[in-house]
Amino acid sequence: MNYMVVGKTFWLGIFNAAFMSVPLWLLFYLSLRWLIS
Repeated sequence: MNYMVVGKTFWLGIFNAAFMSVPLWLLFYLSLRWLIS
């Protein structure tokens, strides 16, 4: 039961970090496409 709570907060933190870094990934992706084209 305790492991479930720890895992839940762990994944929630990862999801939150990923959601916050989406603009950075989008900018990186667009700059990469601009360099390739």
